[in-house]
Amino acid sequence: MKKLIWTYGLIGGFISTIGYLIMAGSGEITAEAMQNGMIYGFTSMIIAFSLVFIAIKTYRDKHNGGTITFGNAFKMGLYMALITSTIYVLVWLIAYYNFYPDFAE
Repeated sequence: MKKLIWTYGLIGGFISTIGYLIMAGSGEITAEAMQNGMIYGFTSMIIAFSLVFIAIKTYRDKHNGGTITFGNAFKMGLYMALITSTIYVLVWLIAYYNFYPDFAE
């Protein structure tokens, strides 16, 4: 179970940052570019957090004989979401402090 949590959590973390990195790599700061950036960012987050469902289903089908308790599924989902969110926040913090220190203004 731990291997699945770490594997899918890390993959989700990297996928969730793709939308942000596409926007940051373009270098444009226009209203249209920001709108597209939101679309890319939210789409990548939806895909990343969909991996939680896939990981729980994989654990249920391949490792647990087709059944899983709510507690185990909840724990797996919580840990994977925590890993994915932490990676996303770390990437944002690195970008904020090193490349966009005046972002809030």
